[in-house]
Amino acid sequence: MKNQEDWKEAMIVRQKGYRRYFSKVEEVIDCFDTADHSALLLARCPEGNPVGTIRVLDRSRGEIELDRFVDVEQVAGLDAGRMVEATRLSVPAGPWARMTKLLLWKAVMEHGRRVEARRLVVWVRKGAARDYRFLLFDKVPGELGFKHHTLGGHHHQILWTDLADVDERFEAAGHPLHGFMFRESHSEYLP
Repeated sequence: MKNQEDWKEAMIVRQKGYRRYFSKVEEVIDCFDTADHSALLLARCPEGNPVGTIRVLDRSRGEIELDRFVDVEQVAGLDAGRMVEATRLSVPAGPWARMTKLLLWKAVMEHGRRVEARRLVVWVRKGAARDYRFLLFDKVPGELGFKHHTLGGHHHQILWTDLADVDERFEAAGHPLHGFMFRESHSEYLP
């Protein structure tokens, strides 16, 4: 995030994506948005308009939102100390929506690897899980999940991916986005 104006634009984009839960921009802001271990990413279309945002929390430097719902230390398969959590993805519908989501996930993975996180964890509603499995996220073992009280009380399942070998797993799977995610530069959209 370059400046306070970018931060405000990110909150406006977030509120658009979460408008069924929050009617005002101020309502989408929480304590994690200004935490030292938080990175707020903002994507812009070629014309410069904000078109998507996501937040990344580094658990090695502080609490993540998932800590408020489950005992992360007890979740099998997660190296809880070396983990980042991506939350509050918001990409309003439009001609750039699909590309924006992919660019944001590319940036999240790059950020996680840059801070030397081993795992990337997300929590999503059941209907969205398919999109994450396409990006090689797996469900954590068991039926672990939770209901998020500020997001309509909907059940969320916990998914994760291993950042240490994510590039190799995409390549080994012959994933159609391997080059896009790990070989191409898209700095014109995400600095």
